[in-house]
Amino acid sequence: MDERLLKQWQITETLLDTAAAELSGASVLQTYRDFIEHNELEMALDVLEDAGHENAVSREYWWNLKKAAEAMGLRERYAALREQLRLASEAKNQGAQAPNPRTPSPKA
Repeated sequence: MDERLLKQWQITETLLDTAAAELSGASVLQTYRDFIEHNELEMALDVLEDAGHENAVSREYWWNLKKAAEAMGLRERYAALREQLRLASEAKNQGAQAPNPRTPSPKA
């Protein structure tokens, strides 16, 4: 394996592992680990992104996912995660949890 690619893979896995450490759901973590063991980093990212929308996670959680998407060259995912990080930062500044962009906002 190309040394540069191996290094990038290791960085990506470290970013994902750091984010996963914030989660406590056994089934989510097992699914995540299964994807990591099979070198399915993008699928592992999917699991963590979904879990982040379903759980209270930190701003750093989203930062790690954004950086992992960037390391994998997933431009569209990077942009979506950058937006989620922005929302999490705003929520932190306001003392609230970031909204889930996948959930439609209630109609007034």
